Amino acid sequence: MNRRTFALATAAGMAAMRLPAAAQARTPLSIATVASDPLALPLYAQQLGYFAKAGFDVTVNDTMNGAAVTAAVASGAIDIGGSNMSTLVVAFKKGVPITVVAPAGIYNRASPVMGIVVPKNSDITTAKDLEGKIVAVSPLGSISEFAPSEWIDQSGGDSSKVKYVELPFGQMEAAMLQGRVAAVVFTEPYISESKATSRLLSFPYSAVAPTFLTSGFFASTAFVKAHPDIVDRFAAVIRQTAAWANKNQSQSGVILAQMAKLDPSIVAKMSRVVYADTLSATSIQPNIDLLAKFKVIDRFDAKEMIYSGDTVK
Repeated sequence: MNRRTFALATAAGMAAMRLPAAAQARTPLSIATVASDPLALPLYAQQLGYFAKAGFDVTVNDTMNGAAVTAAVASGAIDIGGSNMSTLVVAFKKGVPITVVAPAGIYNRASPVMGIVVPKNSDITTAKDLEGKIVAVSPLGSISEFAPSEWIDQSGGDSSKVKYVELPFGQMEAAMLQGRVAAVVFTEPYISESKATSRLLSFPYSAVAPTFLTSGFFASTAFVKAHPDIVDRFAAVIRQTAAWANKNQSQSGVILAQMAKLDPSIVAKMSRVVYADTLSATSIQPNIDLLAKFKVIDRFDAKEMIYSGDTVK
């Protein structure tokens, strides 16, 4: 190589090093989540440019439900998905090859976001009053059903005498006011939106544990084994976004209202989810123990379903 060729090659190499991240080839990554407060972190990260800064070319699908997200990830149609933790626990125990790679929303007794709601004129005032009644949840067979059962049993009632039915959140209030169900298990923003017609009976998740992980992000086990570098980078973005969202709830609320098509004034007033800053087996275990107690699954150690490359406690 002559001096001129060497000089040109060196200059080209240095110029490439100076190119902004946007001009570099980015890693494609497909994400499916639900446009809800507990699982909105990818939406925030995309809006804030965190994925782009981490070298990702991300597409986010926020129109699937939890079951559809799990199926898409397990089949390889989607790289990483977001879902409620109880759904992931059941899927994992049934042999679906998935691994939790990053945390999302946590339940915190100090700032509860899931409650049992009854009509304002209802005569239901205690857990025992729910015996013989129909309660709407979404979905059946998840913590939305078993946390209320745990609260009922701890509070003087018998959950075996309660009938649960599955309804979409958007249909629950009408069903309750029409008398088709006696109570509903609501999350935000529905608790806040229904205050004119209903009242809160309890926050049943507190019967499970004072704080625990209720949702998270996961990938197929094959994807995790093949792309640990991508998983590490994704998890780092999620941690960065969680730290931002926990400190900037008003700003995240604007994005959430837009993406989930919610009334911004309701989002501004409702209790907001707090996000976990580490992926912890101990924070997942209460989900497993609850489902095992109600004989949905056999108990196992949460460490079995967690990506070991992330921070684990």
